[in-house]
Amino acid sequence: MANRLLLYELALFRRSFADGFGRWRDKLLLLIVATLALSWLWETLENAAGPALPSDAAWLGALAGPAGFAWQRLVATRLGWLAEHSAVAPAALDRRIRAGYFAAAHLAGALVLLIGGASLAIATSRVGAVALLAASAYVAGAALAGRLPLRARIADRGDQAAPAPSSSRTAHHGRRAVFRAILRRPTLSGAHPERAAILIAAATFTLTAAAAWFSRGQPDAVRVAAITLPSLASVLAFSRIDAELIGFLPYAGHGPLFVALAICALPAGGFAASALAVVTVHPPLWLPIVGILFLLHLAIILLLVVRAWLYPGRGGRSADLQAQLEFTALVLIAFMLPPLAPVALGWRMWLLRRRYLRAMWVQL
Repeated sequence: MANRLLLYELALFRRSFADGFGRWRDKLLLLIVATLALSWLWETLENAAGPALPSDAAWLGALAGPAGFAWQRLVATRLGWLAEHSAVAPAALDRRIRAGYFAAAHLAGALVLLIGGASLAIATSRVGAVALLAASAYVAGAALAGRLPLRARIADRGDQAAPAPSSSRTAHHGRRAVFRAILRRPTLSGAHPERAAILIAAATFTLTAAAAWFSRGQPDAVRVAAITLPSLASVLAFSRIDAELIGFLPYAGHGPLFVALAICALPAGGFAASALAVVTVHPPLWLPIVGILFLLHLAIILLLVVRAWLYPGRGGRSADLQAQLEFTALVLIAFMLPPLAPVALGWRMWLLRRRYLRAMWVQL
């Protein structure tokens, strides 16, 4: 018997795919992405023995632990939403169906980590150590996440501090209120999102400085991974944005530049905190590490802006799917044809800005 939850998710994916790639231009973009991805994969397999890392870098396999933790929490949150707000709520409450859903989700997560683990094993020449460490860390992270209670999602539980967007609240409270509303979702704070943002930046600074200090004697790969890990956690948190709120803003007269700046505020603050920590501690290779942090935060900023400019008049799932595929295409272009990447980025952002402007009907 087929798992009803998986069939429901597949149906949602098909609808989101049809919404995001209904025009011939979108299908052409998808074809280009697929072609570039296959070319990049073929070239990577041909040069699999190219990169080399010290054997001590096998400890990077422990990063599968945070990945397992985050994936378990994400799947559990999704199941909670299905049990409360979807048409398949009875199936989401059935133990056997839930177990099958978790198994399928972790199988997909394990396949993604398998690619990174295989690359790390080849680069360090320690296949057994990487496999054992990554598998143990992933299982431990997922088990820990399963033991911790889930916090109620503000957007789905109807928290009174973060109400659904409406014309009476959004249009009459000014840009400061809209900016605070945008901050609520990524900071998980209802009443005081600014304070939560400051605390997140302070935590990022502290953890990055501690990682830079305690990883001084480690290999370069381990040191870079340890220093960038707090920033990676923060940008994953910052990627949570309220699709319904953002999609409503152009109809209230808020322009694309204001929305982009509001969306970019948290990632920009996170980069400032992490870069300041690295400069303060001044570990070896501090300048390339700052460059890596800059590219990491720039990537999440571009992805957030693309998502925000796609939301008006679109469903959140289909807009996110299209944004992820377009971002993947840009990354592949940057790897294969670096001079073409800025041109492709500028052209696409210009088209998305025009699309957003067409949704505006009130000029403030």
